[in-house]
Amino acid sequence: MAKTVAKSGGGTFIPLLKALLICALAGAILLSGFCLLALRFDDPEKVAPIFSFATLAILSFLGGRISACLRGENGALCGLLFGLLMAAVMIALAFAMSLAIDPLTYASAAAGAVGMAVLGGRGAEKKKPGKRRRKKR
Repeated sequence: MAKTVAKSGGGTFIPLLKALLICALAGAILLSGFCLLALRFDDPEKVAPIFSFATLAILSFLGGRISACLRGENGALCGLLFGLLMAAVMIALAFAMSLAIDPLTYASAAAGAVGMAVLGGRGAEKKKPGKRRRKKR
């Protein structure tokens, strides 16, 4: 019994890294747009958390979808792994920058990232064609 090889040929890890790279570039563009939008408000610091959580949700969904499309199968698993990778990257960056992390905020952000990534991966799964039934005459 031979397992089928995915389209990209690298298992699940290579599509995750490609999706993470694409999401990092998309995130830089999205965050710079949100920064310009936040400058239009009287107090940009009040809308910064809203824009950061919106960016996290959009990029998690996009990353889960991209990794599932690159993998070609197991969309929900690819989404779950991408969401966990996003959560790991968030905590690694927070420790690298010596940021104080509120555990409740991090937990809700990580759960949201995983959930949105799973939704994105699940939406990218290819639908299996159902059996067509012929009409009886």
